[in-house]
Amino acid sequence: MARKGFEKKLRALDREETELWQKEKNLGWIDLNPHVQRGWVRHFVLRGDVARSKQAEFFQGILNKINTSHWSNRKDFRINRRRYKKDKLVERRQELQQPTEAIFLKLYFTEKESQLFYLKYKYNENSRRLEKRFVFAEPWRFVLKVKPNLITKTRVRDEAIESRLKEIKNHIVSNNLKPKIYKLKGYLPGYRRWYDDRFENDNYQFKNTPLPQILDSICEY
Repeated sequence: MARKGFEKKLRALDREETELWQKEKNLGWIDLNPHVQRGWVRHFVLRGDVARSKQAEFFQGILNKINTSHWSNRKDFRINRRRYKKDKLVERRQELQQPTEAIFLKLYFTEKESQLFYLKYKYNENSRRLEKRFVFAEPWRFVLKVKPNLITKTRVRDEAIESRLKEIKNHIVSNNLKPKIYKLKGYLPGYRRWYDDRFENDNYQFKNTPLPQILDSICEY
């Protein structure tokens, strides 16, 4: 009875947290006047000659599906890289999106658009598998453009909701209740890696092993 009572309270606490998150999300937005600049944003645009060509609309349609946007607090988008015990500013690399096979199908490329992509296999460190990636064959048609990142709206805040959410979060974290909540909600042990220590098992043969070394081991057999 004590265990069931504890689980009942835990479910109620989880429901309250979800309802408060939903209420906070639905509070809406208010306009900021004047606008506030917070760093810089960089994304791809059509190169000048491509934008003026008859195929501008065609390539803009492709770009809309594979464009990427990066934020930085520096206009030159440089980051610190430590090499040979020295800090060096290098430009942050930015590429077009290389969708997986599943995402590529959801983007609904036309047959003509699909002909401008080629298949590439890329190793995914999280799944430890080779993934099919579709790469745009003519990236030179796009160039990077930097512009100020302007904040024009902000969420409406409710101090009472924020205070209660913080109280619930502190209670859950300090008592390590998250794994118990996941278990009550029927999530699989692998839903959160830190929830099940089986992901920390060192018996996995190729754990933290580079891909070339894995392939060499397979070839030996």
